[in-house]
Amino acid sequence: MATLDIVTAAELPPEGEWIAPGGDMDDIEFLTVGFTDAYTDAQNLRHRRLARAYGGDVGAVPVALLRKANLECLLEKRCVTGIRNLLDVNKQPISWDEVKVMVFDPKYRPLADGLFAAARLATLRREADLGEAEGNSAKSSGTNSNGAPTGN
Repeated sequence: MATLDIVTAAELPPEGEWIAPGGDMDDIEFLTVGFTDAYTDAQNLRHRRLARAYGGDVGAVPVALLRKANLECLLEKRCVTGIRNLLDVNKQPISWDEVKVMVFDPKYRPLADGLFAAARLATLRREADLGEAEGNSAKSSGTNSNGAPTGN
């Protein structure tokens, strides 16, 4: 008999996990759950709305507008919710509220890129964990509980 745990999705805690995006970000870490369905839905909707001004062609929308829309969705849908190990010039920690403003300034584009990199890494980890969990599932017996073939 199967137990509920084999049909329960392995999910991150609601608060996410701390991810270091790597590259030039040194030891900066972002608290992220990765890209969620809500993020993808919001992003697609925003891109379609932006495209209206360009004859419906998302490819014609300037990259800067798409980047801004993506950042807004990332923050509004709480895909990334925190930062640690980022200090200002006076060696004081920069707050998450400050970061949420800074990432819209082109001067801090590497910081915005770090948010996306961390979310992407969290998403890849989650997908790998789900793939591993699926690989650990028991194979179907080919029959139902009455012994009749299931068609597998």
